[in-house]
Amino acid sequence: MSLGIRGKLFLLAALMIAAVVGSVGYYVEHSIESSLQSRLELELFRHAKNTGVLLEHRPDADDLDAVADRVADATRSEIWIFDLQGQPIGSSVLAPLELQQLAKASSDPEVRQAAQAERGVDIRPDAQGDRNLFVAVKVAAPRQAVVVRASASLAPVRG
Repeated sequence: MSLGIRGKLFLLAALMIAAVVGSVGYYVEHSIESSLQSRLELELFRHAKNTGVLLEHRPDADDLDAVADRVADATRSEIWIFDLQGQPIGSSVLAPLELQQLAKASSDPEVRQAAQAERGVDIRPDAQGDRNLFVAVKVAAPRQAVVVRASASLAPVRG
């Protein structure tokens, strides 16, 4: 079966439309993903800064773990508090006794960046293999400066 001129033109037009729609779809998908990731980064930055504000206005700086738990419950994110050497001193994930048993300081890049330059951001897999966005900021707590890290999964962004 041979196509006439109309059939060939129709086929060419259909292929051109498919190529344009596919290209636009790809562009729009990545633009939306990038926008959502930027919004999530800003939201996590706010969570970390708000945790810092709670720590700055707290007269007793002994219960950092409780602050991390409270903020994590309110924001549905994971909150960690580190000293400037990267040693975890508060966490919404671990109980205080488990936290004390952690002997090693964090080598996470966002924590090191924040300790040196006030803010750090990183994207990497968590323990389950899901890509997470990590945002850390340095804040002035009552007794010492600390780094507060907020994180959330990028799975909702990727859809």
